[in-house]
Amino acid sequence: MCAEFAALPNVHKTLESFADWNSSFWQEGAPVSPTVSRRLIKRVAEASETVDAILRHMVDDTINVRRRFVPASGFKEPSEENLKKLQAFFSNPNPDDTSDEWLENFVYDLILFGDAFWEKSGTRDKKIENNYSKDTWYAGNLKAVWHIPAYTMFALAVNKTGQLPTDNVTMCYQQKAGAMTTSFNKEKIARASRFKNDRIYGVSPLNSLLNIIAGQLNLTGYIGNVFSGDIPKTLLNVGKMKSTDFERLKQNIMEQLKTATNPYGILAINVPENFQLHKLMQTSQEGQFLDTLKYYREEICSVFGMPPSKMGWSVPGKLGSQDNMDDTYYDIVETIQRKVEKAIYTGIIKALGCEDWILKFESARPKKIKIESEARAKNARFFQVVRQEGIASVNECRLISELDPIREDWADDPRYPSPTVTLPPDPEDPEDNPDDEEDQEDDEEDT
Repeated sequence: MCAEFAALPNVHKTLESFADWNSSFWQEGAPVSPTVSRRLIKRVAEASETVDAILRHMVDDTINVRRRFVPASGFKEPSEENLKKLQAFFSNPNPDDTSDEWLENFVYDLILFGDAFWEKSGTRDKKIENNYSKDTWYAGNLKAVWHIPAYTMFALAVNKTGQLPTDNVTMCYQQKAGAMTTSFNKEKIARASRFKNDRIYGVSPLNSLLNIIAGQLNLTGYIGNVFSGDIPKTLLNVGKMKSTDFERLKQNIMEQLKTATNPYGILAINVPENFQLHKLMQTSQEGQFLDTLKYYREEICSVFGMPPSKMGWSVPGKLGSQDNMDDTYYDIVETIQRKVEKAIYTGIIKALGCEDWILKFESARPKKIKIESEARAKNARFFQVVRQEGIASVNECRLISELDPIREDWADDPRYPSPTVTLPPDPEDPEDNPDDEEDQEDDEEDT
């Protein structure tokens, strides 16, 4: 090891598991390739409008909720100074971030690849740089967090055990960007994984669906080549017609649609001098293309837990009732939120030295939000009674509402009277300004 880095603090003991002892699958010091190429998964997700729409919808539902800092377990009186420090850091986690891109891209990768990575920048980071590679070590205080695309990251596994290095000196991850490779130690990277396979990589939901998606892409491309776009259900070109001729044309169209054996054998109308009717599809088998696309979409939705009806593609079907599908979907969303919370706490909050706080995501489940709203409405009456009767203190009521306590002696006294809120007088309301009325009367008498 280079003498320059000998002084790096070794805060983690070297640990190993003997479950895969003498395994020859991994080569020590070399990056391990995922079972399915991450770049392939990325191209498939970008090519399939179904996968792309599902991913964007799930990312929005996961992060576009209220986030707040709550005391960590075991910390009854967390530091207000640490809270301000966290609020300042997460308001601008890196100089380029203006609207939570660091979190949005992280969640996108976690859902698509089963892995997501942040790079931590320290005030005393160390690095050795060669022509096409560099090794970097995290050191000092955390000053920024950057998202690293998961498809560029590879793990450097321990040869005999198959697990990642656990000390903070050995290189643990490697990023390949063009001809350049950058290696990171364990402390340099904050990571979250789902369904990790072989102790190395998380598993993408698309792994089991690549054939289905390939069929969907091929079918979509074939239809596009045949019809130069979406299949029209009605193509109408009436040109210049009298109203009586136009009415007769509409009746003809309705009769054709009622007697058509193929629901997709829609009509093209050409009106140079008179109108003619032409079927775009000659057989009912050709019309089944759209049904096949619908089948593919439902298969893709099922692995993500996304109700097809939520995307406007289908009605509740084989996935169950709408309520069951919604519950399944929001269970997955909340699981992802808990994963991200854990990654933020272990990788970022601890690095900032603020272990007494946790960043929590509010629920995105509409049913839960409705129930909580109704419960708050009922609690309002409860709080009114217990405060008037001196049964509960202000802080006890705030605890039920999941609010931070007030650090004043009177807030813990059940007998302390709550202040009566009075509104300031409305300058335009005569009833709220009796003096103005008297002044007006005096002015009228003087006149």
